Amino acid sequence: MQKKTIKIVNDRTKNNDDRLGALGDINYTINTKNIDDDVIVIAGDNLFELSLKEFVTIFDEKKQNMVVLHDVKSMELAKYYGVVQIDENRTVVNFEEKPVSPKSTLISTGIYLFPKKTLPLIKKYIDQGNNTDKSGSFIEWLHKRAEVYAYVTDETWYDIGSFKQLEEANKNFKG
Repeated sequence: MQKKTIKIVNDRTKNNDDRLGALGDINYTINTKNIDDDVIVIAGDNLFELSLKEFVTIFDEKKQNMVVLHDVKSMELAKYYGVVQIDENRTVVNFEEKPVSPKSTLISTGIYLFPKKTLPLIKKYIDQGNNTDKSGSFIEWLHKRAEVYAYVTDETWYDIGSFKQLEEANKNFKG
């Protein structure tokens, strides 16, 4: 497996008032680093045991937008996430960010792969004044304009965006 260098990019924001949001940060990085290639995005509040190798292999075959989904098996729990519906080909047919009445228990994990042809759509999404803070809102917008495929995993996954969830993950990983 080829080793890759990871670079950390500082968006120069100093507080919540001038932050760019998740999509703003992605767009900032694409532009300042002159990225003209496929992009993997992993939300920072993810803790997972999923191997990305198979996800990337499928992406390399399809060369289409992809999102990792996890079945939380609870409509009540699904209300706190981006809820996704897929068809028999695993194409995203509906995406709703934190719905009051979820139509599925499949949720987005905040792990995405975008082919380079999608990068201009990120700028278009932002230029249209859409929500730059939630990456799920972009997927909700994107699946209506381009194909988005789902990679469904049942591997261990935690959204560690709160102390309660972080404590639960910590307890389960310690055994």
